Amino acid sequence: MSAALLEVSGLCKKFCRNPHRSLRYFLDDAGREILRRPPSTRLRTDEFWAVQDVRFEVKRGEVLGVIGRNGAGKSTLINLIAGVVRPTAGRVLLRTRRVALMDHGRALNPALTGRESIRKMLALHGCPRTEMAGREDAAVEFAEIGAFIDAAVGTYSLGMRQRLAFSIYSQLEPDLFIADEALNGGDLRFRRKFADFLKGYIAKGGSILLCSHDLYTLQTLCPRSILLEHGRMVGSGDTMEVLDAYHRLQAEQKTATIPAPSLREPAKATPGLDDIRIDSIKVQGADGGQIFPGGTLEFEIRCLGEQARENLLCAIEIGNEFHASLSTLVFGYPPEALRFGMGVNTLRCRLESLALAAGRYHARAYITDKETAATLAAYEVPLEFAVAKTSDAVVNIASYRNNIVHMRGDWSVPAQQP
Repeated sequence: MSAALLEVSGLCKKFCRNPHRSLRYFLDDAGREILRRPPSTRLRTDEFWAVQDVRFEVKRGEVLGVIGRNGAGKSTLINLIAGVVRPTAGRVLLRTRRVALMDHGRALNPALTGRESIRKMLALHGCPRTEMAGREDAAVEFAEIGAFIDAAVGTYSLGMRQRLAFSIYSQLEPDLFIADEALNGGDLRFRRKFADFLKGYIAKGGSILLCSHDLYTLQTLCPRSILLEHGRMVGSGDTMEVLDAYHRLQAEQKTATIPAPSLREPAKATPGLDDIRIDSIKVQGADGGQIFPGGTLEFEIRCLGEQARENLLCAIEIGNEFHASLSTLVFGYPPEALRFGMGVNTLRCRLESLALAAGRYHARAYITDKETAATLAAYEVPLEFAVAKTSDAVVNIASYRNNIVHMRGDWSVPAQQP
């Protein structure tokens, strides 16, 4: 087995929030390095870990994804690998000098023209003199910005700068591309053009380290990914499994910032205002398993009655994690007359094709008098439940876009008219 193209082992980087202390710490660390002492891994006042003990490798021909919430340490990791900043501890081993950093054109000099920028970048990446003219012409053609190629980059729109940057990338031949949210630029046709270039690059054995929030791109381009959280690597492996872990982190963050009952807190019954009490409410998927979009969901409500009652309504209100009401399921209207006898009364409500997208939801149950609409019994704390994702890419896209409703359409292709 060939050695990995990129090896990251025990990589750590700490920063200081206080600029005055930061200068002093820098001088202390420089002194330790001059004296050949090992770097300090102890956090001093106002210091924090931006990256801590990260380990992974990228093989030749592999596309590895990096995902994490804002502030998780992704950009710091990219800068450490690219050599922009030095690590506090650990090491980055690159078994090639042919590395290119994609940055949406932020590194372009606004005083240079587009053509001059192309020449400069090709020279920096070791383009032979004999190939310079041909690759310059190819980059100019790829950029599709016409006469603006001889205008200063500072006069370009954002889209034109991205086109120029991507045209330069298309003429580089690195062993490894390091991309920080930099695979989508320009209009739809141009993005498709660059996507075709990347497919060809990967097919020829090129490698990419892709740091992105675009879950669909990660899922379709990266067989394997890593997940960062607070500078630490908390997940690694199959991209779908890593994306599931990322969604769980997102859900935990939302739950922590929105006043809501704990997901682990059991539902509590409110004492009946009359002679009826809801004793418990349960929710489950098909055959007692997980709940999936488009699958089966079943509620079970257990009520206690001190005497027989008629003319009742039972309602289950479903809401999302933001406590917005989504739907109410009602039982008790003709021909489904609802009557309770003395003792235990059990009601079940089954949905055969659940129209909820993957996410977290809550359910409340009520018993009311049909004639007066007075609430006879209710739940004090809503029942929390989760609709799980599947390996289906469509379900993953819906979750990424924060969809609530799950709908499947029956698609067809009509026969072409002569």
